[in-house]
Amino acid sequence: MKNQTIIDWLDDLGSKEPTPGGGAVAGLNGAIAASQLKMICEYTKDEDIQSKANDLGLKVLTFLDLAEQDSENFLKVRQAYKTKVENQIQITLINAAEISIDIVANCEDLILFIEKNLEKFNKNLLADLIVVVANLKASIRSSKAMEDINSKSITSEDARGRVKNNSDYCNELLSRADRLFVAIEKAGNV
Repeated sequence: MKNQTIIDWLDDLGSKEPTPGGGAVAGLNGAIAASQLKMICEYTKDEDIQSKANDLGLKVLTFLDLAEQDSENFLKVRQAYKTKVENQIQITLINAAEISIDIVANCEDLILFIEKNLEKFNKNLLADLIVVVANLKASIRSSKAMEDINSKSITSEDARGRVKNNSDYCNELLSRADRLFVAIEKAGNV
């Protein structure tokens, strides 16, 4: 994924191939949000904010890695279902859910960063900040959908409970993102 052109990746997404799919799109939305937030930090005159730009560059790579892991793991899930080995199916389903949980955790990091620093960001880039939050919401909502689907087939009560808890937490993060939209609009009359 990281070495493909955008058009090639989108062609793959729009094809009949099994990957990339929803989880990879969730990771890509997170990467887009992190990259755009990095740009906002670069243009913000606050030194503390500017010092976070490198961390956000690393966050972009983290999201892209998670997107790739999701695609790779989905192929393993398909293969496990073909073998009909229940233990292998369960392992791959749990791994898929864990990738979604990791995507959400990384989205949370960015939401928290925005919440803590909203007043410091360059006011000329608040519209861009709304786009960042919109991409975070898309990433969280997509991850939640992947978790909800995978949890239906997971037989381990512990694993299913972890996924369920994270699904509930996704709802909380989505509400926080909605509150950020309002706060950003108030900050800049966007």
